[in-house]
Amino acid sequence: SDEGQKCLPLSGIRPTNIIGNQAIEFRMRSGVTYINVLPRPCPSLSPNRILSWETSLSQLCHLDILKVLDRIGSNVQMVGACGLGYFHPLPEGATAAPLEED
Repeated sequence: SDEGQKCLPLSGIRPTNIIGNQAIEFRMRSGVTYINVLPRPCPSLSPNRILSWETSLSQLCHLDILKVLDRIGSNVQMVGACGLGYFHPLPEGATAAPLEED
């Protein structure tokens, strides 16, 4: 189905890469990269921000909420929260481009 994958194992996730306000790139230790396109834009999401998540499971799944944090001086403060969509694997060697209209 083109719904994509519902969950990724937390142990396999390397640092994430925020692409605009509605997509996040998850690079896995396995070498596979997934793009998560959020169900709706998340205004606080931007490339220099930090993502954090709390889950009691060993995986990160669609509908989980990510906290968006920002460094303000020496403090890190929460500036928003976004719900995840499905994870879509990128073709090998591809990198995600920002999702912006020309």
